Amino acid sequence: MRRAPSAVGRALAGLAALLAVVAALAACSALDREQAELCRATVPAFEPDGRLVIDALSADPLLAHGIRVDYTVEDGGEPREGVVRCAFGGGRLAGDRMQLRGIEVNGEPVPPARLLFLSRFWLAVPDAVAAGERRLAGVTEEPLLGFDLPARPAYYVQQGVNALPTAAFYAFLAVAYALVYGLVNRINLAFGEIAVVGSYAAVAAVSTFGATVAAGGAVGAAVVVAVTLVAAFAHAALVGAVIGEAVFRPLARAGHRSFLIATIGLSIVLTEAMRLWAGSRDRWIQQVLNEPTVLIGGPFEVTMTAMQAVETAGAVVVLGVVLWAATRTAFGRAWRAIADDPPMARLLGVDTARVAGLTFALSAALAGLAGGMVALHYGHASYGAGTIVGLKALAAALLGGIGSLPGAAVGGVLIGFAEVFWSATLPVEWRDVVILAALVVFLVLRPEGLFGVGRPAADTADVRWAAREEE
Repeated sequence: MRRAPSAVGRALAGLAALLAVVAALAACSALDREQAELCRATVPAFEPDGRLVIDALSADPLLAHGIRVDYTVEDGGEPREGVVRCAFGGGRLAGDRMQLRGIEVNGEPVPPARLLFLSRFWLAVPDAVAAGERRLAGVTEEPLLGFDLPARPAYYVQQGVNALPTAAFYAFLAVAYALVYGLVNRINLAFGEIAVVGSYAAVAAVSTFGATVAAGGAVGAAVVVAVTLVAAFAHAALVGAVIGEAVFRPLARAGHRSFLIATIGLSIVLTEAMRLWAGSRDRWIQQVLNEPTVLIGGPFEVTMTAMQAVETAGAVVVLGVVLWAATRTAFGRAWRAIADDPPMARLLGVDTARVAGLTFALSAALAGLAGGMVALHYGHASYGAGTIVGLKALAAALLGGIGSLPGAAVGGVLIGFAEVFWSATLPVEWRDVVILAALVVFLVLRPEGLFGVGRPAADTADVRWAAREEE
């Protein structure tokens, strides 16, 4: 008999559906919001007097990469309508996407010299742009959720929205730690660097074919995101499988210290390998699906980008599948059998070596997926970023209970929200110090974490996985 879905499962399914709607609405728009805002900012330069009302912002159907701004001038006399059309250098992943190549005002092209002065002495001067903004009455967007909030509550709701991708990133890494620790009772300190491998795989995928695919507009950009995340997932899974066979299997019968030292060395190897392969400079790509959709209206609008929605919905779905697989599939039952009693699992015919290999590949794939998401979200990858994010993700796993997959995910969410809300309200330079210090105090009082189950420490006598028994 099939079990009815739990209230938590229904809530997660509802959240994923809502976020998918937000992603679809934002991704299906042909309007590049950043290009539209830049074109909109030029209007006060051409209309120096009166109040300006923006009637419409739209993609220009006559230009491959163009924006059309329809506006009305109210200067005390008869209202006067106008149109500004802006041509940009490229699409969503092009390097010259934000370069103005031409402007037409009320049907008259702007001369190149004036365009140069506009770019250098108007758009590049924050005070001039701010003075123009004060004369603009923009197009108001109807909030997706259909209601407004006062400014202060809306600000905190916005920080909660901003925290969702960060929470998803730490949840992925924390579950990766928990998968390995729950099986072999060892901590792999190289997950931060494996996440960076996923980031570089994402950057390489976007740099190789992203601009061509994204020429198809928002749908093309969505395809780039999907293919890039799959590439990051698969690349990291391959790295995890190789590491499991080449490093962790020979250490199956070693103690905690040997395993820990090996993973520290592995993190250094991965960091230096990426530095030598990609160079010491950070890698940058154009952000995608970053057009905001207004969720809640009011004096402080709460917005969410399609990329934020994709990251959050993706984390809910992927981690939900992992947690479901841990209890409902043959792999999950074998994983739990080895975690609970390795000798008995082997006596009952569980292939411990195969389960361990799949576990290392899956955990690395989750870390790589997190790294790919970060690269797409921030448009940035750095070979040296793995250590700090890996340690904070380990802290998240410890907070939730490193032996519990759901607990580790909850710990990642808590650390992600704590980071963002601290940054939004308190001095950011103290963020990591205070959060990690508070975690140390918490673990002193509750070493097993929020949801962890304590068990005696094991060392060389506890061979949780190893090569197949010799005949």
